Amino acid sequence: PIDGAARAAAAIADAASAPPVPPSPLVASGGGAVAGATTSSSVIPAGVPRFNDSDLHRHDVLSGRGGYVNAHPGNHHARTLCAHRKPEWDAGTNATKRRIAIEIHGMIRS
Repeated sequence: PIDGAARAAAAIADAASAPPVPPSPLVASGGGAVAGATTSSSVIPAGVPRFNDSDLHRHDVLSGRGGYVNAHPGNHHARTLCAHRKPEWDAGTNATKRRIAIEIHGMIRS
């Protein structure tokens, strides 16, 4: 089985070798996209916050899928924190898992 880090590395490699996606009309009209303001070809539903790359910081953790999100420094840091706690998580009770999740969330927020 492939672990999360190997899956993330494969996704980044796939994204790097994929041909560029032309901008969608939504992006061309000035809207940003969560999965990359200049390369998204999906339409963003109403009510979803829009932002540009300049709004992001290296400590932010992005939701979503794909190489852009996986390669973001904040997401890489969050995965590293989770990987260090994985053995304790796997052996833990539900109460332990809740505590670990709260601790990781606190580290990311600080």
